[in-house]
Amino acid sequence: MGFYQGFLKLYLITKRNFKIYPLEELKEVPKKFLVFSITALGDTLFSTPAIKSLRLSFPKSEIIAVINHRWLPLFENFPYIDKLYGFKKGVFNIFALGKKLKKEEAELALIFHGNYPEDIVLCELSGVKFILKSRKNCEYLKYLSFTDFEVNTHAIETRLALVRALGGKEIVKEMEIGPLDDLNIKQKIDNILKLKNGTKIVGFQLGASYLAKAWPVENFVELAKLLTDKGNFVFVLTGSKKEIELGKKFEMLYPYNNFINLIGKLSIKELPYVLKKLDVLVTPDTGVLQLAIALKVPTVSLFVLTNPVYNGPFQDLNIHQVIFKEEGLKYTYLDKKKRPNEIMKFITPEEVLRKIEKVVRYENSFL
Repeated sequence: MGFYQGFLKLYLITKRNFKIYPLEELKEVPKKFLVFSITALGDTLFSTPAIKSLRLSFPKSEIIAVINHRWLPLFENFPYIDKLYGFKKGVFNIFALGKKLKKEEAELALIFHGNYPEDIVLCELSGVKFILKSRKNCEYLKYLSFTDFEVNTHAIETRLALVRALGGKEIVKEMEIGPLDDLNIKQKIDNILKLKNGTKIVGFQLGASYLAKAWPVENFVELAKLLTDKGNFVFVLTGSKKEIELGKKFEMLYPYNNFINLIGKLSIKELPYVLKKLDVLVTPDTGVLQLAIALKVPTVSLFVLTNPVYNGPFQDLNIHQVIFKEEGLKYTYLDKKKRPNEIMKFITPEEVLRKIEKVVRYENSFL
């Protein structure tokens, strides 16, 4: 246990007057909902249906959302939130944010996704009396107002369970973000991806949250060769600055020039504009996958170390293809850094090629 986590746990122990009430004692709809989704991009996108459902079910209540500061640009214009705060790790940051949340005087918090103990500490600092959280763990059960829901289901459903627990009736299950209405970004991306008519654009998300989940670059290269032999394609490489080396490896191994390497070159606000240009995105289990799904961009997703039952496509299933190798789940007992990337090779380029055919139509058909 590191200092940060240990300090926050110790802080909670000292707060003997921190009392959370069971949900049955909530007598009326709160005037304000405090909503947390403070972790990864995919987890935040999984929370959007619950946020929208909360707004539709309780239109007179104010929704104050706290999300990871890295994703703020994606939600600045999200129409179902009244006020937005950015979350950043660190003891000082936690207490500074808690001071701001205290002034909101919210009575109830919904933790759609957060890591203990920082999420519970933020609730304590905000002064809420009721806490609902989409996960259950013996460490923090004593802080929760409600635990009677199923967790062995899709991540979107676990969040919606909290809205239902409050009496929410207007339930939607589709992820979404705010409108893509920045004309300057749109023009910039149009200029980058200015291609001939008839060209199909395939996105390759090379990286993942940890190395073992990433499909080997060699497989992406082989897939690109197979597609190039069969049609007029351009490949757009996406990824964060941490994944720049993967892009360089692709450039070194791939013998043609029909690709655009955007790894590390896009802001989080620009990424959706690129994804909307794609005919299909090929990706491991990542936040970029969930963003593409929210944007209704066709995908072929690759699952070996994680189970798509819990975090795979949950909407528009006609435009999403999933490849799942269940045998990879036997490695999930290992620490993420120790899981072998080689098992991603269980998925072959030929398999992905066949899945792409199901969602992309082009002049030269497969043989």
